[in-house]
Amino acid sequence: MKAVILAAGKSTRTIPLTLNKPKPLLNVDGKTLVEHNLDQLCGLVDEVIVIVGYKKELIQNKIGAKYKRIRITYIFQKEQNGTGHALLLAKKFLQDRFIVLMGDDLYSKRDMKKCLNYPFSVLAQKVKDPSRFGVFRVQSGFLHDVVEKPKKFVSNLANCACYILDDSFFVYLERVQKSDRGEIELTAALSAFSKDHNVKCVVGTGWHPIAYPWDLFSIVKKRMGKNCTINGKVINSIVMDNSIIEKGSIVTDSIIGENVYFSGIIHSGETTMIVNDKKIRLRIGAMIGDNVVAKKVVISPGVRVAPGKRIEGVIKKDILT
Repeated sequence: MKAVILAAGKSTRTIPLTLNKPKPLLNVDGKTLVEHNLDQLCGLVDEVIVIVGYKKELIQNKIGAKYKRIRITYIFQKEQNGTGHALLLAKKFLQDRFIVLMGDDLYSKRDMKKCLNYPFSVLAQKVKDPSRFGVFRVQSGFLHDVVEKPKKFVSNLANCACYILDDSFFVYLERVQKSDRGEIELTAALSAFSKDHNVKCVVGTGWHPIAYPWDLFSIVKKRMGKNCTINGKVINSIVMDNSIIEKGSIVTDSIIGENVYFSGIIHSGETTMIVNDKKIRLRIGAMIGDNVVAKKVVISPGVRVAPGKRIEGVIKKDILT
């Protein structure tokens, strides 16, 4: 059996962590997101087709042509024309049933095995705020249609973007017209496909969507990466591999990228952030990209610093350019 991982997109919501790398290469507990998902696919598939685009060579160099017992094939999506377009690129490589996953979320083998019990299925998970997600409308346990980010309540079953399909799905995908965003939407084909086929809606518990940097706080168990030197005080923060927090420093509610040198203080506080075009209040410190050198800084809540920057003094606004 084969799986397809869609990993071509350029994530803007996870800036600054993804200014120098694709989101599937974000590190969670010592492994990248894509490696975690490949681990879950071990024993279920013998080949994974990875659709790459933004900074594709970084994914190819990290994973290579084989991951444990899984053969890896790469397809380049030159233009970002949507998830449906990305899957269409893999058409000639797919026969019979296959699994589709997103490359920038985390999935569990347990949920995928439950999905594989049915000829066609989609994975759903109950969420508190359905307006943040595409949701499934379900009838008698089977998919009826997909509604994107409903403003009024339709369902609390979020679309986890894990699908069990077969090659007959491509007929529906090829009929899809471009959306208002100018993209070929996989979910539009899925809604049409469900009208002619019984697509089981499987409710799981192991999906972790990562849309914004602070989503990492809900899934990262080991807060300190490999080869870190922590001489200062780190409170409720994530420090990634090979970073140094100098003596006397205080880092609170923050995400520190890889290979960062930090000396100073990051304040945490209630900050207004934009989520799905809505303002939310969030307690957060700073989000520091890879390879930043920060000397004797005082950083305000919510500040983002791009990879590779050298900063000093009082920092009250984003430094992204």
